[in-house]
Amino acid sequence: MQNEQEKKLSKLLEDNVIRSAGYGPICPYCGSVSVLCHSIVVYDDAKYPPVWICTNYPKCNTYVGCREDTYAPHGTLANEGLRKIRRKVHQAFDPFWKKKKMTRGAAYERLAKLMDLPTKQAHIGLFDMAQCKQAIEIINAGKFLDSGTT
Repeated sequence: MQNEQEKKLSKLLEDNVIRSAGYGPICPYCGSVSVLCHSIVVYDDAKYPPVWICTNYPKCNTYVGCREDTYAPHGTLANEGLRKIRRKVHQAFDPFWKKKKMTRGAAYERLAKLMDLPTKQAHIGLFDMAQCKQAIEIINAGKFLDSGTT
């Protein structure tokens, strides 16, 4: 039985669907389909690009942001724990390219090499929990800058 908050969020989700189920990713946690919705559903603000949200939201609380121009997901659907650790990876990783120590592409290529991943799979939005922990360990251990050319 849904409580009042869950009912309110379910209604908000229903009222803000841009694309119905069948177009987006399947939720890796509950197996439900996802729908493309306005960001107000998860961020309480519509200024952000749309998000793919599990249709079992808010109970499942799984979503991923997307590109505004193509609606392509920025990664895989993630629950709160995975979203939190992905933010931590970004906090550790992003300064390497944002502070011009290297290009963003070069930073991801180096991360791919250090994690023994194909370059196309070395994006934080695609990482699972174990890969996030591995990336943080590599960066915090100083291995990131010690691994070759800049």
